[in-house]
Amino acid sequence: MSRARPGGRLRRLAGHRIAQNALALYGVQVATFLVPLLSLPYLSRVLGDEGFGLVALGQSTAIVLGLVVSYGFEFTAGRDASVARHSPHRLAEIAARVLGARLLLAVLVLAAAAATLPLVESFREHPEVLAIAWVTGVVQGINPGWFFVGTERLRLVSFVQLGLRFAGLGAIFVLVRDADDATLVLVINLATTIVVAGVAMVLMLRRIPWRAPRLATAPSELRAAWAVFVGTGAIALYSSGNVVLLGFFGTTDEVAHFAAAERIVRAVVQLMSPVAVAVFPRLVYLHAQRERERERAKRLATISIGAMSAIGISAVFVLGGAAGFLIPLIYGDAFDEAIDLLRILVLILPLIGITSTLAGGWMMALRMDRAIVASAIRAGVTNIVLACVLVPRMGPEGLALSVVAAELVALVSCVWEIRRASRARARRRPSDRNRRMRRTALALSAIAIAALAALYVVLSRDDEPPADPTRIFAYDRDRPLDVTTGAETDQGGMRVRQLAYDGADGTRVQALLAVPADSGGSYPCLLYQGGLSTKKEQVDFLYPAAEALGIGLFTIDVRAGGNDVTDDEDTIERTLRDPRAIAAALRNTTIDLRRGLDVLAQREECDPNRTGYLGVSEGGLIGSLLAGTDERIRATVLMVTGGDWRTILGKQSIILPGIERDPAALQRALRILAPYDPARWVGRISPRPILLMNGDRDPFTSDASAEALRRAARQPKREVTYRGGHDPFDAPGRDLVLSRLQRFLNANLVAPGT
Repeated sequence: MSRARPGGRLRRLAGHRIAQNALALYGVQVATFLVPLLSLPYLSRVLGDEGFGLVALGQSTAIVLGLVVSYGFEFTAGRDASVARHSPHRLAEIAARVLGARLLLAVLVLAAAAATLPLVESFREHPEVLAIAWVTGVVQGINPGWFFVGTERLRLVSFVQLGLRFAGLGAIFVLVRDADDATLVLVINLATTIVVAGVAMVLMLRRIPWRAPRLATAPSELRAAWAVFVGTGAIALYSSGNVVLLGFFGTTDEVAHFAAAERIVRAVVQLMSPVAVAVFPRLVYLHAQRERERERAKRLATISIGAMSAIGISAVFVLGGAAGFLIPLIYGDAFDEAIDLLRILVLILPLIGITSTLAGGWMMALRMDRAIVASAIRAGVTNIVLACVLVPRMGPEGLALSVVAAELVALVSCVWEIRRASRARARRRPSDRNRRMRRTALALSAIAIAALAALYVVLSRDDEPPADPTRIFAYDRDRPLDVTTGAETDQGGMRVRQLAYDGADGTRVQALLAVPADSGGSYPCLLYQGGLSTKKEQVDFLYPAAEALGIGLFTIDVRAGGNDVTDDEDTIERTLRDPRAIAAALRNTTIDLRRGLDVLAQREECDPNRTGYLGVSEGGLIGSLLAGTDERIRATVLMVTGGDWRTILGKQSIILPGIERDPAALQRALRILAPYDPARWVGRISPRPILLMNGDRDPFTSDASAEALRRAARQPKREVTYRGGHDPFDAPGRDLVLSRLQRFLNANLVAPGT
């Protein structure tokens, strides 16, 4: 007996309708994967955090509204079409009933969208985004994709969608130019959606006769598909609706960072979906035939589950390991917060792979609609409850964890529902033992995946600052400084020069350099910074002590809200009331000081090997960031500085006044400022020496906050507590402060090693 050649088997496999439909869908999904990867780097940079977050919110809202309009008919109508595939008149009747029901839903969705307008701040500020989202959702909902899935005629419509997606991508590159074009992105997506739906409608009407929408039968159709709709709606609660959910709790920037990570994961999900979509109509068809064909359906479902599991688990390690590379590559350094989110969200890939095959294939083929609904509701409720608990405390990371938990609940629930239904049908036939063993093994696999996920999360986190310092405070060292020298005066025995140089973002940084006036040569130089509202000229009180020690002083104006002007009281007040402005001021000032070190390295007056830092109050906070990042700071003095923002905010009323009365706002502020906690950075200063000074009656820096910083600092360190309050140079213990400061600087900068 001759054996079939492997090449013949491959040709037969490639020619099978399931394989052809899967390949056609993969063409569309590759485009769906490539289009975001090609457009997201462009949009994230052109639109910025706020504009990108607005686009993500509009697109996610359109998806949710589209799910309502589609109402689960993609499954129920697709299932009916699979059985009636050879009867054009029966297909036309199905199409008329479905279209009538969806038109009724479009009107109801309009009312729902209007009710959402006052609830979401971004929609109140940009109502046109909600309007575009409604139209897009309606058009997506009436797309007759169910017809092509049910009749297994996916190739032509898939290739049409492929071309239109790339056409939309080209339009984005040509027309979107700046941050004001966020709405234009949504308009381009709407136009593409309209054309795709129109082409699909024309292709459907080439095969079936036209019949007017059956509005009279709409209520009965909605009742018939109610169970599936509830299921798909519940699925939206833990899938496409997450960005909208975060919009209720978080800021536009947090929405942007979560959406950045989620879009990569959802793109991979789309790449996995053709297997389940192509298998679904075949499973329905086989289950409608003889018992022998049902055994073929079981084998097909088993193969699909194995394939989806392998793809999903592989994707976890590939995307999780490459997250630190992918996010900056696609979105830029401004989206660093999305790295950890991506590492969490990739854990849903194997869970979705198995669940989509079980629920969207096997359970739908067996018409287990209510079981699918029950599983989806359990997962959706899990996501909503956990999100309400975790998001106010953990921000986007809390939502990511709730999504993983919801997907795990969905998988376990599907396995349990299938096992229960099998018991009811078989009534414990002898062969049922093997089936129970297989299903138990599947449940154990889900538990194993969950354990692996938990281990993965634990191992991917560490006790270091939440992001690489080379990213947070990175800058282009090759960018010219363009240093200019201004007026020169003599004050307190020091020769004082006004300097200006380019910051990393092109902003002109105003600086002051003072060196002893009575002699030349190269001096140790001490960078000095006071509070956020302190101007550089206020360093003059240190001139006599600096002249006596023989050291130079360098200081700059602290950024306020990202600007270089701090004498504008309105700008300062706005900065102190906005956690993101404070974070920007800290980051930009730290980078400006690093550029200042580059300036000092070029000047003869300063010895680059003897550079230190002295910071008071917020200046001490900045010093922990600078010295923890840049090893050119050889010795560090931090005065009246707290250890973390929670304790820093707890005892004062100048920074973010009144925020303690709004727990949700406080949690958001702490999430934003957490990367700039001094305690996260001060330990990095070791093995370079550090001196910590605090007053025993400080009205602003609490004992707990000062202790948190002291605990985080490592040896070699010195700790001094003086008598007095928040100003160490105007306190009863001033003499102790000056003597200990002089001793520390003399030992570590002026004459190190003596």
